Amino acid sequence: MPYFILSTTPVQEFEGHHGSVSSVGVLPDQRRMVTGSEDKILRLWDIKRGVILKKMERHSVVILVLVISRDGKVIASGGKNGELIVWDGDTGEPLTGVIKSHTDWIPSLDFSPNDKILASGSHDETVRLWNTKTWQLEGLIECDASNHSRGIRAIALNSNGTLIAFASEDNHVRLWRLSDRQKIAVLKHSNEVHCVTFSTDGRHIFSGGADNKILKWQILDEIYKLAKKDQKAPGHWHFGMISMDFSPSGAVLATASMDQKAKLWDTKTWQLQGRPITCHDRVFCVRYSPSGERLAIATASIIEIYHPGTRHRVAKFSSHGSYNCSLTWTPDGTGLLSSGNYEDPTIREWDASTWEQVGDAWMGHTNDVNVIAIHPAGTLVASASDDKQVRLWRLSDGHTISIFQHSDRVCCVTFSVDGEHILSGGDDEKISEWAVPKDASSKDAPKSKVFSHCYPARAVLVYHLVLPSFYFKAQSVDLKACFHH
Repeated sequence: MPYFILSTTPVQEFEGHHGSVSSVGVLPDQRRMVTGSEDKILRLWDIKRGVILKKMERHSVVILVLVISRDGKVIASGGKNGELIVWDGDTGEPLTGVIKSHTDWIPSLDFSPNDKILASGSHDETVRLWNTKTWQLEGLIECDASNHSRGIRAIALNSNGTLIAFASEDNHVRLWRLSDRQKIAVLKHSNEVHCVTFSTDGRHIFSGGADNKILKWQILDEIYKLAKKDQKAPGHWHFGMISMDFSPSGAVLATASMDQKAKLWDTKTWQLQGRPITCHDRVFCVRYSPSGERLAIATASIIEIYHPGTRHRVAKFSSHGSYNCSLTWTPDGTGLLSSGNYEDPTIREWDASTWEQVGDAWMGHTNDVNVIAIHPAGTLVASASDDKQVRLWRLSDGHTISIFQHSDRVCCVTFSVDGEHILSGGDDEKISEWAVPKDASSKDAPKSKVFSHCYPARAVLVYHLVLPSFYFKAQSVDLKACFHH
């Protein structure tokens, strides 16, 4: 069996800085390295002899970051007050004066693969692109409140120089196309993102931060096609997707957004199929009927029913008096269920022939009912809510059969294929698996039994991209499982 011996003694120490060392880089010749420090000085070292070859003194503030060009001919360093200095990689002499590049900290720098562009990212919510021959500003990406509500912590360029990724304190990584400074995608963490990089082959992005995870994101071929084209990626670009659903045949994907539109996409070409459906208000959920002949859309104020082929609206009606959070059809297509937010945290059933409400509202939740799902047999309904509960309901009379308690808000719920379990997940960072009571469908089943345990054997955490979701797949490599009973 292989084993490893851990050495706790360094083979060499380099002393000379008079402040915390903030950055280090080894030049391509492997004989020299450069270090930056809070003492405001860069030092160029002979690695073998451990001696300082050059003190590079020009910064007036703490040095936060340095980067070395691929050919080793240029070193760039950034400081706390937004100053950028470029140095000769051979001699350590400055190639420029102090460039006042940003108005706030520069925590990240990166050269393009051909060394023609230096990208600098700052807490002033901008990324600036510098021509490495003239050191003049060549491009500016402004990440205002709609893009990054807080500072940029890290930037990375892909291997062919077509894409740039930003990691931000607003819990997101954003991917931009360099050619025209267009945003292509947004990747969401659950906390601040502190670092980001591309894999060597450019097929994945790795990001990490205050959520204690490294997330691996797969970049599919469509992104690289978009990186070369003078067009935006398909989707809902100003607001992002809120909901999506495949048609029963799988030939069409319906997407919905707060831009008040639902769009239908051909799943072979990923081209927009016909004109978008413009709705009455912001769209929160879209669901195909089991036959595929109708498309139900929940907006902020009403529910709208469309014929997806003709885009003809066949019905519209008020439902919860406020936000409509989720929709699901009964398996036979004769009924539609809807759920409301905290102002009306109920589930309501609608007759699909008259669009009148069937019976009374299902009451029990005390906050937003985020998702509702129907059992494969069509007899039970599960709901997930901000009140930290998953409720199991009997479809025939809307009575609560069981309550499953999470420790935080619940964002998603579904039944297993065999219908024997419920899977739910949310802000407690777990997917919990719950057994469906054997007699749940019977009207003699006990009501409102509360369960607070979960099954750790199959607890898992998976992240999905919101915009556009069919381009990225994300996977956490540090999963938190559900171990409490």
